[in-house]
Amino acid sequence: MKSRTQSNLEWLAGLMTEMFDVKDAVIAPETTHSDIEQWDSLGHLRLFMVIEERLGRRFTMEEITAVRSVSDILSLLESKNAEET
Repeated sequence: MKSRTQSNLEWLAGLMTEMFDVKDAVIAPETTHSDIEQWDSLGHLRLFMVIEERLGRRFTMEEITAVRSVSDILSLLESKNAEET
């Protein structure tokens, strides 16, 4: 059985692959915005808009701007899930 973090990583990797036109293999927890050319400031905001839309969650500007890596996004998603329960 997959952990929630593993499932979130797979979901996020698929989303980022689609949005940034990169290979799935490029997306790992340690991936940062400097590893993906399309993950610039506008791409960052677009990514969070899509995450919010698809998951029905809202993030503060402080949360969004604090994210520097895929791992940061996964941690943020986990904290939002924990708030829900």
